[in-house]
Amino acid sequence: ILDPIDFFRNQILRPLVGAQVLSITANESAIIVKTLPGSASVIGEYIDTLHDGSIIGTIAGDNTLLIIPQSQKKTSQVVRFLKEKLIEGKE
Repeated sequence: ILDPIDFFRNQILRPLVGAQVLSITANESAIIVKTLPGSASVIGEYIDTLHDGSIIGTIAGDNTLLIIPQSQKKTSQVVRFLKEKLIEGKE
């Protein structure tokens, strides 16, 4: 049985949210998502609803979102997760 919330999140929200993402970059301890102007808080809220335990939290500005991974060892894992959830199939 398909969960209606998962369906809504994956089939409706993901394409809308993904269209607002311009880039995802990271260093050892932080991940930056660049978005269209005014979209960072929407992207941050979407990421927060995914409840990924590898993400401590998100902080959104106007067009930039800071994502803090649980540890430096998890940064690349979180980047892969974000690319899958935000821009998979976009390119």
